Amino acid sequence: MLWGYVFLFIPFAYLAAVRFIPTFMSLNMSLREWSILNPDKIWVGFDNFARLIEDARFWKSLGNNFKIALVAVPVQITLALFIAILLNRITKARGIFRLIYFIPFMTVLPAVGRVWKWAYVPEIGTFNLILQSLGLPEQPFLQSVDQALPSVILVIIWQSIGFAVVIMLAGLNQIPKVYYEAAELDGASPWQRLWNITIPLLNTSIVFLTITLTISALQTFTLIFLFADYSSHLGGPLDATRTLVIHVYEYGFRRYEMGYAAAMTVVMLLIMMILTVIQIRVLSRRVEF
Repeated sequence: MLWGYVFLFIPFAYLAAVRFIPTFMSLNMSLREWSILNPDKIWVGFDNFARLIEDARFWKSLGNNFKIALVAVPVQITLALFIAILLNRITKARGIFRLIYFIPFMTVLPAVGRVWKWAYVPEIGTFNLILQSLGLPEQPFLQSVDQALPSVILVIIWQSIGFAVVIMLAGLNQIPKVYYEAAELDGASPWQRLWNITIPLLNTSIVFLTITLTISALQTFTLIFLFADYSSHLGGPLDATRTLVIHVYEYGFRRYEMGYAAAMTVVMLLIMMILTVIQIRVLSRRVEF
């Protein structure tokens, strides 16, 4: 019995060191006027949170995060489902095709950001060269207020689709084939088998992907940082691609207002917790056949 508590203490100590303690430290910082340039950490209570209400760029950043989540997450899950179904049907070179879809997820984001940033370059970028060859007008992509965020969302979908496909494949392999055989004998069409068997029995995978991909969308930072020119402000033209983590980074590490930045991280944590609970309550289904 004693050894059981000892082995439980090890992961708990790790979580406390990398999760719980930093969280409480952030909460403490959010209630103070905390600057690395000032040794005095003045207690200001909820002033930092009240300041958020009047911060238009904070709401702009949060709105961009929700736009990313609302577009990227459904598209990723839908594409991953159909790609996984197709991959599950092939018999030759199955491993190679799975690897091809998973490679973007394994590629480090700095490399992904550099390559896609070059592809979006006006005039000489890959996409504009293709448009020129087709006789179509060039596009500004990351330099456009209207196109910058969709351009970022496209990269997010491309980079994370492999992870979603792997999760969907794992879920598909857990579905007994006898269900499909019985449905086929009853005359069910492929669409009916998909809607009434595959999707309900993939509920656990869908809920997991919805939660993890939503959290990832709310934490978008690296791509936005890499797509920006270091000499200009982060967040694209007119803050078109500014996300909440970018906003936190600017105030915490450029303006050195760590207390205000910590208040934003606390709000972001609360939003993630609320969304996770809602998604579990709304999407979770108990399926029995």
